[in-house]
Amino acid sequence: MLYVFVRGYSCDKSAHAGSRLSAHGLVAMDNKDLVSVSPALASFRSENSGAAAVMFGVAAVPLMLMLGVAIDTGRASRAKLALQQAADAAALAAAAQPGLTHSARQSLAQNVALANLSHSAWTATPAVTETESSGNYSVSATAQVNNTFMRLAGINTTAVAASATATAAAAGSPISYTHYAGNGSVAGDPHVGGADGTNGYLDCGTGGWYNLLSDSGIEVNVSCVNYSGDNMSVLQSFSILLGTHVISLYAPQPSFNSSGTASYDPKTAWFGAIAIDGVTYPPVIGTHSYLGGLVNTKITDLTNFYASDNMVNIKTATYNIFITYDEYAMGDINITATNAGLCGVPGGFWGGTLAGIDDYKAADFLVSGPTATTAQFNWSTCPTSTAATPVRLVK
Repeated sequence: MLYVFVRGYSCDKSAHAGSRLSAHGLVAMDNKDLVSVSPALASFRSENSGAAAVMFGVAAVPLMLMLGVAIDTGRASRAKLALQQAADAAALAAAAQPGLTHSARQSLAQNVALANLSHSAWTATPAVTETESSGNYSVSATAQVNNTFMRLAGINTTAVAASATATAAAAGSPISYTHYAGNGSVAGDPHVGGADGTNGYLDCGTGGWYNLLSDSGIEVNVSCVNYSGDNMSVLQSFSILLGTHVISLYAPQPSFNSSGTASYDPKTAWFGAIAIDGVTYPPVIGTHSYLGGLVNTKITDLTNFYASDNMVNIKTATYNIFITYDEYAMGDINITATNAGLCGVPGGFWGGTLAGIDDYKAADFLVSGPTATTAQFNWSTCPTSTAATPVRLVK
């Protein structure tokens, strides 16, 4: 017999035959009543799906927090790497300008750091401090990285910091530090020989201007045309920015007869005709020098047009560039770099190969015109004379 306490229960014997209500509110139940109750009790005792859901929900919270912390930490690590690269470039730039006042070097370090950070996926305005001591030039930079998931724990930002020290070589010093160096070319249709030893092909199509090289105080942009002799795209025009100067080279396309032989108008077809700051210099047999020796030309023949005949050479403290045209008006350029990229990784589809960046997707290097500077390398913020001073990182 099972007794069940029922508060305020009134029993109607006619309706509940076989059950009795005691004076204390206990209902007496026979075995036949227990038969119908037992399955319900067993079902209630074995049901645990709700508990599992609760346990999963409780466990998911710390798992999600751990994942969020990993994401925020990874973001901070990438930001620290970008900040370190910016500090390195800023220290090198400061060391290359020993003649500047401390205030000017501080401004230079700030500008160079910001220029380098502008090319990274992480953008911030760091606090940059430049100091000098015994020929060393140090830059420290700090910034705050915004958190996403760690905000749930009240940690809104993560501090990152970086520092670098560079030194300038004294006159006669044996230091031969090179930041980026290498040799390569862009020739033909156009095949790119990278400074890192790689080779690629730039499908530049027809029309438009593309950035070939950008670095401290120099920008080389090129345009392509469709070479009708073999239905391929070739370099036709060059536009070189050296500080405030603009050097332009252009070669008209030849005409072809039915047998494929090229012919030219001798009045216009001299490959290597050069214009400097808008002034065109007519072709004259011999060697000629412009802009204090930065630009030199060599003309040996005005009627036969081969690469060895006429040449333009642009030589700075960092780059030695030779430009020629072959008999089909294809522009060829050979570049040798020494101690390049003092204000950051060189840009352009060839310039990037100095740092092992091989990207031959033409659309990535489109610029708005022949004298446009690139967003990939903000060269205008870099001093044009840094490449003349040998500097190296010491810390």
